[in-house]
Amino acid sequence: MKAPLQAKKSQVESAANGAGLAARSFGPALPELRERVSRVTGVDLSRIPVESGEAGGKRAVTHRGRVELGTKATGLDVAHELAHAAQQRAATGEWLNAGQAERRADEVAAAVFQGSADRIAAGRVPEAAVLGAGDPYSREAVTLPAPPAGVSPKGLRDLLDAKVKAGDITGYSISGVKAGEPEEPFLLNAILVLATTKRWGSEMDLITPIGGKADGEVTVRFDAAGKADAQLVGKAGPVVPAAFATVKDASAALVAKYKLTKVDSEHGKAWSPEDLNKVYAAWGRLSGAEAAALEGYALIRTDKLSLHGEDVGGLTSHSDELATGATQVKHTREIRFADSTFAEDARSFIGGAGDAAPSSFETLIHETGHAIESKAFDDLNAVAAKDSAGANQGLIDAHTAQVAANKAINAALTGSYPKKDTTTGQPLVDEVLNTQKVLKAFEASPDTANDTAAKAAIKARDAAKTAIPAANSVVKGFAAAIAAQDGYVAALGTLLAATNTATASRAAADATKASSGNTKRLQMFVDFVVKENIKRPTAYAEKHWPAEPAEFYDEAFSLWKNDKVFFAKYSPKLQAWFDAGNHLK
Repeated sequence: MKAPLQAKKSQVESAANGAGLAARSFGPALPELRERVSRVTGVDLSRIPVESGEAGGKRAVTHRGRVELGTKATGLDVAHELAHAAQQRAATGEWLNAGQAERRADEVAAAVFQGSADRIAAGRVPEAAVLGAGDPYSREAVTLPAPPAGVSPKGLRDLLDAKVKAGDITGYSISGVKAGEPEEPFLLNAILVLATTKRWGSEMDLITPIGGKADGEVTVRFDAAGKADAQLVGKAGPVVPAAFATVKDASAALVAKYKLTKVDSEHGKAWSPEDLNKVYAAWGRLSGAEAAALEGYALIRTDKLSLHGEDVGGLTSHSDELATGATQVKHTREIRFADSTFAEDARSFIGGAGDAAPSSFETLIHETGHAIESKAFDDLNAVAAKDSAGANQGLIDAHTAQVAANKAINAALTGSYPKKDTTTGQPLVDEVLNTQKVLKAFEASPDTANDTAAKAAIKARDAAKTAIPAANSVVKGFAAAIAAQDGYVAALGTLLAATNTATASRAAADATKASSGNTKRLQMFVDFVVKENIKRPTAYAEKHWPAEPAEFYDEAFSLWKNDKVFFAKYSPKLQAWFDAGNHLK
């Protein structure tokens, strides 16, 4: 992996030092830019990596002291981002908020290109202040107030200009409406109400007043540099097709389409046709391969859910429990949705103009992500648990056969035989007893070595029997014992086969796990987002990272399925990863 990365760096360096520099309007060569910004800020930037890349769709970005340039980056952009790198590296000085950091970076870049020798202190910022402190996708559901009475769009723009001057935002725009339309002041007011540095780098999808009788769908975005945009996505809330009029019909359709075991409810709750229609519509966004992961699950409606003390809207349970020595597996495949899954559907949505849906779709798809992520392991783990139960049954059957053989041998030993027959028959008695000892060792450790020893013991026993006249009373007296012992041997053969099968199926299931304990499917995702330094898309994903990386996988999967426009802005690299079907590998 090092060679391609090094090649990428050298291409940027040569572009900054050669003819490619002039073509891209960089101005000074990159080493000189580094030296100028270092001189102005007082921070050594000589070792700061500057690389070509996608830059998240921007001209340039700074992330953890690394500058990435888009195809349209200018020298001014490079100087601005190097100033951010200086802010991140500064060990002393005042702390800057996001707005101050942007203004200071602009001042540094201007000084560099004006040839000023004046020192502009870098200040200090946390990484989030440069990238945007907000979660890329905010689940915050709010109902915005109407614009202040009597305030015109121009008056709202004046108030927004004051927000820009105060550093709460760096710019603003509205889209989806034309000047003079009744929705215009509502969109301007949405930015005014929400404008704060903590939301930089985030998106909110709200069902909120837009004028008139109906609430509309409004997306408010703040880019990492603080520019805000309010977009009218729809003039009414999202509508879910009423595919089924009754709970019975909707349940039957879900069971049939996704091969669920049942649709059920608990704790006094009951599914409504409306909510089941939402489940049906949300899951309809899954591909065939994704939907296959739901087979065998029960869909359950409940009142509330918590996991480790945290309230959650959905909960996916998938396990195959087998108690020590048990022969029955407790097989669990359940997806539960609580009241909170649907609680904010009247105030927020997810998606864009072409695919807007109630906010519940985020959780409805998130939970399927758990089933998809673990499917390869779960399928094989179910087989392994079943096979282990079979091995346990084999052990029980073998022990039962041992007891029967012991009883028959003891009965034969207490029999009455003529002295001459006992002398001749003693070798058979010795071999029967030795064989039983070997078979018990086989039962205790059913493996190939003990199987070989058991076959040798049986052969020796049968040879001893053949060497004695058939009329010998000892041979006749031990006939039942030998038959019972043969039954024990057969049971041990079954046990060995069941044990080998269980061992193989357990190995197959374990092979789907990485050394970290994650499924290999999840670990591939983790390795990718760590390598590409991709930020968690929601507060929920961030809260559970890195201890529970599946939550990041599920949040990303849900947003990728539900909001293609947002996801392309959030991370083109992760979008390409999902588009390539890597989440199913």
